Amino acid sequence: MTTVWHTADLLQPRSRALVVGLGRSGRAAASWLNRRGLSVRVSTAEPENTIAPDTVAEFARRGITIEAGGHRPETFMDADSIILSPGVDPRMELLTAARQRRIPVVGETALALACCPVPAIGISGTNGKSTVTTLMGDILQKSGKKIFVGGNLGTPLFEWLEKNEPADLVVLELSSFQLETLPLLPEAALDLAMLLNISPDHLGRYASYDQYAATKMLLFSHQGTHGIAICNNDDQKTAQFRHMIDGPRLRYFGSSGRKCHAWWEGTRIFAKRNGHEPLSIDCGKSFFATQPNLSNACAALCAAQALGVGLEPVQEALFGYMPLDHRMQLVATVNGVPYLDDSKATNIGAVAAALAAIDRPVLLIAGGRDKGGDYSLLSPLIQQKVKAALLLGEAQEAMARCFAPLTRVEHFSSMAAAVAGAHALAVPGDIVLLSPACASFDMYASYHHRGLDFQQAVHSLTAVRSRQKEAAS
Repeated sequence: MTTVWHTADLLQPRSRALVVGLGRSGRAAASWLNRRGLSVRVSTAEPENTIAPDTVAEFARRGITIEAGGHRPETFMDADSIILSPGVDPRMELLTAARQRRIPVVGETALALACCPVPAIGISGTNGKSTVTTLMGDILQKSGKKIFVGGNLGTPLFEWLEKNEPADLVVLELSSFQLETLPLLPEAALDLAMLLNISPDHLGRYASYDQYAATKMLLFSHQGTHGIAICNNDDQKTAQFRHMIDGPRLRYFGSSGRKCHAWWEGTRIFAKRNGHEPLSIDCGKSFFATQPNLSNACAALCAAQALGVGLEPVQEALFGYMPLDHRMQLVATVNGVPYLDDSKATNIGAVAAALAAIDRPVLLIAGGRDKGGDYSLLSPLIQQKVKAALLLGEAQEAMARCFAPLTRVEHFSSMAAAVAGAHALAVPGDIVLLSPACASFDMYASYHHRGLDFQQAVHSLTAVRSRQKEAAS
């Protein structure tokens, strides 16, 4: 049976808190706990010489000890509580040993949420959560609320808590890693929890797709009878685990107006109103005119209605929305061929959504570090839409085995070479799409770094073309 801890037990003054991981969220957690009067130590596998000198100096001044270059068993066994950064695998042997000694092991996001003084909205899903998180922040701000937007997107919640900035609501993007310990803290309940979709991802961390899906459903932990849960009625995996939602007021968005509180038809989204005609917005001239973003807009409308927000702020936010970087971002058009940066598509579901939204032949640049997904799930779309697959990174051989019977496959050792290969094959009417279906860490520090490399390679093409035009004239 899983032990449930209470926040007050973890925050006793002068108790020994161990923060595992020294990324941005780990630093924020350590700093906040130190200001609360706990004795804080940080343990990181990162070598000491790679830690920012400012962090070392600031932590030393405040009495926060940093243990770098690995983890000592004594450090873990001597702690009164252990706080995990999201990237730390909870299956680590030292953490198992700590749990056996009944030392609380919780995630930094769960603890921060438990300490949050204002109502919290949590948004998760395999794909689309960054878009919907920023959109919900925009909607609520335009309705007159003071909003903090963060979590997995941008600023960690602990960082906002330490600054003590005013807000009426917090809107948090939450990854499966951040949800893993939410059930351990009853106070870490969300006032509104929105699950957009579930498709295979992070299968190197989870034993199975079902375990990953069950982790996503932890978003709805401890909501009680007053919490609001919002789910995608069209998502089959969510439906399989819907029994894990216990108590909250449940609302649905999807493609059917008969079953859902919010739905879409064509480019228009609708929301039911008791005793009145449905509200509706035509998204046709906005970023949200096509899938999967039409579904994302529908989810946001569903949440806005549940929170009592009127139609005008939703419409204003939808039409003023600025797309996030590396999400179907147009980099340039070269010789009549658009080049799209979708580097954030680190899983199979995201690539499927990208391909489904395109109505012209695709030169697909994909590959990277394999996350345990089944590339055959892309087979129908590869066969229908992909003119050639240009593959990079560690996963390219596995991808090639799946894609080679369906389309032309080429292998490349660098992004610049892959972009040049796409340019050589493309004709007006085609589209070049970077949508990797993989993590970036075999070749890059992040999906952002990968996207920037793609953009640089595309801009190099445009520079060459400009020089050619100048020479011809």
